Amino acid sequence: MIYPTISQRVQQRRLFLAAVAMLAGCSGHSSIQKDYDPAAVGSAALSAFDANGDGQLDEGELQACPAIQSALERIDANQDGMLEASEIADRVAAYADMSDYIVAQVLVKLGNQPVSGAQVKLTLADYMRAQPTSFVAATNASGVGFPRSDPEGLLGFPLGFYDVEVSHAGEKWNFGVEMADDNPLVNQLQFDLKNKS
Repeated sequence: MIYPTISQRVQQRRLFLAAVAMLAGCSGHSSIQKDYDPAAVGSAALSAFDANGDGQLDEGELQACPAIQSALERIDANQDGMLEASEIADRVAAYADMSDYIVAQVLVKLGNQPVSGAQVKLTLADYMRAQPTSFVAATNASGVGFPRSDPEGLLGFPLGFYDVEVSHAGEKWNFGVEMADDNPLVNQLQFDLKNKS
């Protein structure tokens, strides 16, 4: 099997997003941008989560920021299991060479069973230092939802780190995800409610 290169995937996503925008009746342009200051994002993330003040995020501290933790392998340049502000900044700087927006659907499961009627909210993390941006979806009988920005109704996510809240039957679960071209699960984000509280 031949897999597309990253540049081919970027082009495919751009074409797909343009087609979706045309079908949805929107212009394809948005006030939501991925225009971040990488150094400011790295500093803000450390300021928010570096509880012991040692200048890096260790395993315990990463648990408090699940979006960054979900991308640890892609961010941790020296593979020491900890992140410095410069590694986070380098990761955010890499977005400049990726897609402008990513279209994704969500799948909510409890074990192997789809969860119908779950409310999913993805919010661009505060440390991204951008305008507050949220995407919301409700899952169908197959556990699938199609997040749209609130309130604009856009389908495409700007790249970055997102905090995720899933609500169902009066309970809430928290996750995190990085929206980026090289996240292999980025087009279908899966959230398993098992073992979450």
